[in-house]
Amino acid sequence: MKTLPDQSQSSLLALPPEIRNCIFELAFSDTIIILDEETRALALLCSCRQIRSEAYDVFYSTVIFEANTLGSAFDFIVNLSPQPCASISELR
Repeated sequence: MKTLPDQSQSSLLALPPEIRNCIFELAFSDTIIILDEETRALALLCSCRQIRSEAYDVFYSTVIFEANTLGSAFDFIVNLSPQPCASISELR
């Protein structure tokens, strides 16, 4: 059975939440995700559950989402739960 690494030793998680949020905002700033193309989730969101939970709202409120068609924008919005949908700051 594979054991998961101990997240309590993470230097990032040792920082105060306010500083982690600043780091998340910097990591996601100037990021444009084109919805019509296959896009992988950013590595930071995939690093561990705690970081994903903390960075989730910052991700949706900071990243610019861009759709080339009305259909792809619609599909994106209807497949989101209400919380991230409400956090989106820009959808082109």
